[in-house]
Amino acid sequence: MEKDEKRLKEFKSLVDEANNNSSDRQKIAAHVDVVLFFSYDIVGSTKYKELHPDDWAGKIKKIFEAIKQRVNTEIKIAHIWRILGDEIIFVMKVSGKQMKFSEQAILSDSVAVIYKILQEATDEIEGETKELSLKAAAWIGIVSDEEHYETDTKIPKKYKNLFYKYTVDETRNRKIFEFMGNDIDAGFRIKQFTYSRQLVLSFELAYLINRFISHEESKNIELIHMGYKPLKGIWHDRPYPIIWYYDKSYKKVDFLQSLPYDAANENSIIKNYQSRYCNQSTDQSMDLFEKISHDLGIDDKLTIIKQTLKNVEKSIELNDWLYNEDELHLHLAAVCCDFKNKRVFIAKRSTARGKYSACWEFGCAKANKSQDYIECIKKEYEDDFGLKIKIMVSSDRGEQCPTPYALYEIKENGEEFQSDKGIIVYAKIMNDNIDEFANKKDYKKHECSLLLTEEAASQFLSENEKSVPDFKDTIMHAFDIMKKDEEDYQWR
Repeated sequence: MEKDEKRLKEFKSLVDEANNNSSDRQKIAAHVDVVLFFSYDIVGSTKYKELHPDDWAGKIKKIFEAIKQRVNTEIKIAHIWRILGDEIIFVMKVSGKQMKFSEQAILSDSVAVIYKILQEATDEIEGETKELSLKAAAWIGIVSDEEHYETDTKIPKKYKNLFYKYTVDETRNRKIFEFMGNDIDAGFRIKQFTYSRQLVLSFELAYLINRFISHEESKNIELIHMGYKPLKGIWHDRPYPIIWYYDKSYKKVDFLQSLPYDAANENSIIKNYQSRYCNQSTDQSMDLFEKISHDLGIDDKLTIIKQTLKNVEKSIELNDWLYNEDELHLHLAAVCCDFKNKRVFIAKRSTARGKYSACWEFGCAKANKSQDYIECIKKEYEDDFGLKIKIMVSSDRGEQCPTPYALYEIKENGEEFQSDKGIIVYAKIMNDNIDEFANKKDYKKHECSLLLTEEAASQFLSENEKSVPDFKDTIMHAFDIMKKDEEDYQWR
């Protein structure tokens, strides 16, 4: 009896510690994100459409699909924002702490990959036709959602951009997401001042990665100051520095040598740069960034971006942030059981997650078309928690589909057309080292995990812990299942 009481006390201390940690994180989490935007624009598409009226659509679609595939492979946390004509635009949330990099490093690495994709995709396009090419742009901004744009006073509004969703179909609750703000406008303005195979950066993005790429390991990378252009509505129409990103390792030559011989005739920015370069009046030094930021009085804005990158430890999933309004996403919640020790696995959601923040749950997978139910659940539980599991399946069907314990539908904030719909199934944990999940921390989407015996679960539930709906009934039914031997069930 003493031993059981001691275990319950230890368990209670673990729960208290988890709650205290999540509370501290909530205090430092700002309701903002640093978002990196980048786009690829097809060069020569207008003329190509005129010359190839019968097959241009298939060609453009093929290019976009190839770019999307490269981005999905190389930058897994990026998502398409929109396609505008002959341009495809991506967004990605950036958190240096979450990705275990310094803020300059994660930005520099991201831009390096964006440039790499630009070069490789252009090589592929030009290998098929000399009529088309690609150019790119990247920019950065502090983004706040509608709810906190007005109420959160930690960051001046003049430095924030707004993320919001608007409804285009009331009956199906179909929504579109949008970004608005000066940094977004600046990004769209600078895109016109680039050239085939070139990547133009916003000033803030160039500033933040400048010192990092000055290190020895980045000796092939240059930020080329191509001159100044006034951008409508940006910096009160004062001249804006046009900065191109160049990596010498791709062409093995200096920047000017990498340009086509007739580039200056086609592009006034290149022509002006060549003139300044020949007169030895170019300004490539770090002082350029410091001078401009000081004169414009935006040093504090750049500091805020860096601080936000450091402090946002676990950001809301971008996919949850952008989508999931109009499509049915079938949730597959697996209650994972340790049959040998008669324990149930539970995990506490991160405080930064939008839905059911800081709630205890069993984890969840989302069904997709490319995998069957069981493979989908297994993969996501291993990705999210490191758990290797087998799913309880029906014995009376040749397909061996998961045995559903319950169906659920939870209205979100009482909205009539929007709810989470899912199936609860049971699984057995196959890991050899099951005990390591008894108090494991630092998951990507969760604060921590626990393994509960039936007695510990009763104590846990009596403390009125914040949890997802039907948590109590589901967890107690798991212990009923484990009162039989695991061999009494079929598993896959």
